[in-house]
Amino acid sequence: MVHKSGIIVPTLELERNDEKLVQKLAATLLQQNLDQYSDLAVTNVGHPDSRSWAAIQRREGIRVYKESTRQQRQQITSQAATGNSNVKPAKVPPSLLLVGTVKGSLDDLLYATAASSTEAMLTKSKFINDGVVASKVLARIIEPSMADPLHFLNVTWRYCTLSEPRDYVCLDVAGWSNTDRGERVAYHLIHSVGFDVLPSYEHKGIARVNMSVCWIFRQKTATLVECYARGFYDLDTTNAMLNSISMHTIALQWLSCAKLISYAQSMKLARLVNCVKVPVSSDCSESDSGDGLYGNSALFPSQSMHSSTSSFGDSTMLLPPPQELSRILAPCCKLCCKSFRFLGASRRVCQACDQDVCSRCSIKETLCLFSRTRQRARESKKNFCKHCVAGAMRSKAGALDDLMAQALPRLELSNQDIKTILELSVCLLETNLMLQKQLQLTRDRFPDSRVWREVQRKDGMRVFKEFQPQHLLPSGNSPQADAASHPDQAKMSSLLMLGTVAGNLNDVMYASIAMSTDSMRARSKFVQDGVVNSKILSCVESPTSDDPFHTLNVTWRYYSLSEPRDYTCIEATGLVSNDYGEPVGFHLIHSLDFAQLPMFQNYGVERANMSACTFFRQKSSTLVECYTRGYFDFRSMNGLLNNMSLHTISTQWLSMARYVECAQMKKLVWWMRMRTGRDSFASTSQSSSSTSSGGITVIQQNARPRVQSGTRCRVCNLSLGGFLRSRPRVCACCAEWACKRCCVKKQVCVVSSHNKSKVNEKKLVFCAQCIAEASKSDASLILREELMGDSSSYTSTRRATLETMNILEECSLVL
Repeated sequence: MVHKSGIIVPTLELERNDEKLVQKLAATLLQQNLDQYSDLAVTNVGHPDSRSWAAIQRREGIRVYKESTRQQRQQITSQAATGNSNVKPAKVPPSLLLVGTVKGSLDDLLYATAASSTEAMLTKSKFINDGVVASKVLARIIEPSMADPLHFLNVTWRYCTLSEPRDYVCLDVAGWSNTDRGERVAYHLIHSVGFDVLPSYEHKGIARVNMSVCWIFRQKTATLVECYARGFYDLDTTNAMLNSISMHTIALQWLSCAKLISYAQSMKLARLVNCVKVPVSSDCSESDSGDGLYGNSALFPSQSMHSSTSSFGDSTMLLPPPQELSRILAPCCKLCCKSFRFLGASRRVCQACDQDVCSRCSIKETLCLFSRTRQRARESKKNFCKHCVAGAMRSKAGALDDLMAQALPRLELSNQDIKTILELSVCLLETNLMLQKQLQLTRDRFPDSRVWREVQRKDGMRVFKEFQPQHLLPSGNSPQADAASHPDQAKMSSLLMLGTVAGNLNDVMYASIAMSTDSMRARSKFVQDGVVNSKILSCVESPTSDDPFHTLNVTWRYYSLSEPRDYTCIEATGLVSNDYGEPVGFHLIHSLDFAQLPMFQNYGVERANMSACTFFRQKSSTLVECYTRGYFDFRSMNGLLNNMSLHTISTQWLSMARYVECAQMKKLVWWMRMRTGRDSFASTSQSSSSTSSGGITVIQQNARPRVQSGTRCRVCNLSLGGFLRSRPRVCACCAEWACKRCCVKKQVCVVSSHNKSKVNEKKLVFCAQCIAEASKSDASLILREELMGDSSSYTSTRRATLETMNILEECSLVL
């Protein structure tokens, strides 16, 4: 790093013994400061003893005090009395004390304080204006981990311009701790250390001075955080006036802690931004060509932000993003629905959700950008809608689900592991088929009320809870069955779901299958099955053109129920035949532990077990019968929380009623993807008039020629030109004109092309003819074409669909 004054600060290579000494020093200093914090005597209003401390600065609820001269004399006298009289007493450096409160949460405060990288230090100093002109991380001794993502120990360099230019070489440590009274506190310790290999810059007029500052934060109430700081400064000068000016300047800079909550808020908003024009690297910086947003990813500087996916990365829900595309302008504000027409509301674009909002529903927030080429941070004001700002305030600091998904490595399986997983999946499938066959139902297709109690219902789906468990999955004496069974069967909870959904078997299986991490996340977002985050860790078996619905993967799922829980499972889908020769689709999820995968108990996430299997059968031409049996081991003795979790899971199971709608959405996305290569659609060049909606290319209505008098609706052939005619729409799939009555808005879920952990929900306009064609298209044929990656079959698929139905009749049914 080269400072503008010509200072080149080298990195520091520490030996193992030096690292141990630094860690020991940090632990000793932290304990001393915690003791001083506990022993500090304050009045009822939170002020220290006025005989020892004099207030010199204040802002809002924070005050900074300077230790009085009388108190320093007493310390010198006590040192002289306890030591040798011939030895000159040590000089006591000036001391400052900060006490007060700020509004916010303790997690947010440490989230903003813990800057473990050079880029994070610079952006933090730029935002809160703490007086640090330049800084650099010289050595990393303890890096943030998944178990403790806000804990680090670095050796850092800081350059400040007070009354005189000064720099510091310090150990920098932050994290969580507990006081003697057992209170949980956050701390940030900065203490000067010396290394002979680091040069000084006195020849440039920069004095190397010492300091020792410790910040301690405690959650005082639900909305207030108590702030405490104690600092000593050895300014290495005999000029009392300059020292006094420096101490007052430092006290003023300490008051910048009041902006830490705002800084945490801005980092959360930056995490929500999904329309950044430049790629952001994992160290909170950007590519060499521009400026990038900082983010909490700096906590893991050595890890990549990209999620691993299976070999089929081109999911039907994630399309190749076009280049330099313009946006479709919404007619009204997404929050208050106020029109943007002439003399209407002024338009703003939310940088987080990419939606158009009016000026009253938008808020300007300050974000910090870091330029890697210029090695400096700068501030930028961006517009956000009130909904995204409120969501960022409610979100938990640290993005726990994203950090966990990032910390999970891609699983490397041996041939023996793969063989065991295959045998286990076959054994579990056979056992579940046997359990379904043995289930006794009444004439109304209900289970025995003496064993099963209904807990949830929706449309044609019902969920039951077993309150008299008789036997548990799986049974038998095979080694595979023993491995699949749980040791504590008496505490295993079981659920059963029965019912029907309108549709066909291929559509339901098309919604069930997920060939990539992106597809899993988009499906969960659409059907609302309770999965907060997910990831495919290993692909054991992939679909083929002969068996397009067959998959076998090792996956990770994170749920936020009554308690946060995650699961590592084998997940299988496919088609089998029952005793009557009918095709039956299955979706099997079974927990399996792997030694290579980390666990997150230290962060409050329990690794639980589950085994669930769903079967789908075509009951009639328009109905699909659904059967699901699941077992859950929450590893918790709290019966109330376990019952709450079961009720939440039963509600999430009812999301299968949306599987057919999910398949419909995937088909529409596939049809849009196929038409992107056709000449009749806008290209993806900079001059095109299309727009990107989370990876979906949508034709902008303003890009089409002006409606002429002879233009007619594609569906009903209604004339669209002329005076006082209704404004036509452009279908997002076929890009043809359609009247308002022949258009339907459909929800589409796609993974953001800029932020893989972000799933966007978009409502796009489709004509009734495209919707009817998509609903009648064969899901298995579309899935085969996805696997082949051949878009040339679009015309043949469309022709085959048109031959099987009457378009006008189907359109009337859809409308």
